[in-house]
Amino acid sequence: MPASPIWSVLFFCMLLTLGLGSMFGTLEGVITPFYDMKIVPFRKEIMTGMYLPEIFYKPIYSALLTDVNPPKPTVQG
Repeated sequence: MPASPIWSVLFFCMLLTLGLGSMFGTLEGVITPFYDMKIVPFRKEIMTGMYLPEIFYKPIYSALLTDVNPPKPTVQG
């Protein structure tokens, strides 16, 4: 099929936007109660911008750690 690379790029874009939408939805669900209870004095957009890099980079960092130091089997005896 000559158009198969186009479909693969469109599918990748769909998965990317689905993942980003889920990430923003979860983040807003966590931030909204703090914002409603007036615990933090920042605007909601500023708070989202502060927590977004942490949520984005934490799985990458933990994946790198587990890749470098795989768990070693223990001997039970």
